[in-house]
Amino acid sequence: MTRDSQYVDSYLNGPAYTVGTFLKYTLAGKAARYMGRYAAALTRSLERRVQTGEVIVATSIRGGRAYRRAE
Repeated sequence: MTRDSQYVDSYLNGPAYTVGTFLKYTLAGKAARYMGRYAAALTRSLERRVQTGEVIVATSIRGGRAYRRAE
């Protein structure tokens, strides 16, 4: 069984940010030093949900790659 990132639901409930922008606003303190690892884990979790049809790839507020729940 594969574990999802702890930030998947928070990310999908927020505005259409890129993964990096979302984590920049979310992580603080020591966790911010590991942002690359958090970003990789969150992206993997979101891509798995794209494969199952739960999530779609969208355009972020500034034109980057974002993810949204499939309607």
